[in-house]
Amino acid sequence: MATDLRKRDFIGVLSNARGVFDVVRLGANHKITKVEAERLIPWYARIERLPEHEIKDRLSNKYQCIDGDTKDVFIIHSTLSLPEVTKKPIKSISEALQEYLLEIKAQNSFVQEIFARIELMRLFKEGNIALPAYCFYSQSEKGEEPTGIGSDSNNVPAIPYVLSADDAKSLNIFLETTSISSKHEYIKLSYESFQKSYSSEDHIIGFLQLMIAFEALFNDGSSELKYRMSRGAAMLLGEDRKQFQEIFSLAKKLYDKRSVLLHTGNPKGISIDDMLTLRELVRNAIVKISGLGFSKETLSEKLTIIGFEGELTNVR
Repeated sequence: MATDLRKRDFIGVLSNARGVFDVVRLGANHKITKVEAERLIPWYARIERLPEHEIKDRLSNKYQCIDGDTKDVFIIHSTLSLPEVTKKPIKSISEALQEYLLEIKAQNSFVQEIFARIELMRLFKEGNIALPAYCFYSQSEKGEEPTGIGSDSNNVPAIPYVLSADDAKSLNIFLETTSISSKHEYIKLSYESFQKSYSSEDHIIGFLQLMIAFEALFNDGSSELKYRMSRGAAMLLGEDRKQFQEIFSLAKKLYDKRSVLLHTGNPKGISIDDMLTLRELVRNAIVKISGLGFSKETLSEKLTIIGFEGELTNVR
């Protein structure tokens, strides 16, 4: 007997989204659409049962969802299909509870899949793209009835994620071909720390999260740590001798700033640009290392023994 399905509509708002997003393919039946903030705010206020001015303040100032120039918001619209627990009418509290819990589980799984795609978007390029608020709702004679609402309690830092038409095409290819393997724990730790760097408005906290990500990839526990980590990053990411030297010097400089911060407690030497520079290094390293698929020990050995004349094709 075929399983009956129930439908739940889904809408989530994107933070810091600027440019061409309506062609981005997130997978499944997820579609990104641009809507006028003036149209979205009253609808969202009804769903959340909150005053419109509170929703407007949240979308504009707390979550950075409203484009200051166009006054538009990018939303993700999708549909979740839920298999019913039973074909029979629900007669008991336990059956109702079972169905409720299964729906919550299905909603959480659905949202986590979208979060994972958004995290990959951050790995593609800089910008604090996020999904700070979303809701599931059903259609009834009374109108739209919310069945699940999620919202971030933290502010979203204002770092625009700008996509040109060419960026959007490249992003779609990246989303289709890139996955971050959790087979090796050091890559997983680095990736999680990279993502956490977007959560804090304090760039010092973001810098420290990124240094954890950097060390997870290149710290092999040996002596002369700064030299070996900086050299490893340069060997992995440098395309020629000039770029190798630039990355090597930059990585040493950033690590020196990390050491001063942790040894003195003084954060004044670390700027927002330092955090963004370190994030770009970590971003590029995660993409390359996850593609190689080496264990931490194998990666460390290859980066240690190879000379620059051997080029990184030997590492791969």
